[in-house]
Amino acid sequence: MTGFKVCLLGLALGAAVCVPLTWMEWKSSAPDSRPPTENFLDFFVRWAADPLTTIYPLAGVITAALYWWLGTSRRSRSIPAQE
Repeated sequence: MTGFKVCLLGLALGAAVCVPLTWMEWKSSAPDSRPPTENFLDFFVRWAADPLTTIYPLAGVITAALYWWLGTSRRSRSIPAQE
């Protein structure tokens, strides 16, 4: 896999983390332990507009890029030169 594909995968996984976290926030958003008063889709759109939400995809990209970089640099050092 190339570094670009790994970063795209990290971005997708980081973005996918937002959905269950938003679901938990939506379930706990109702007053007095009742069912939520608004639709999940409306809540998700409002919640996704928060700038702090960009941390999850960004963290996914950074983690995937570091993992790929450390894995490829270690592998390239361990292969002896063939003459």
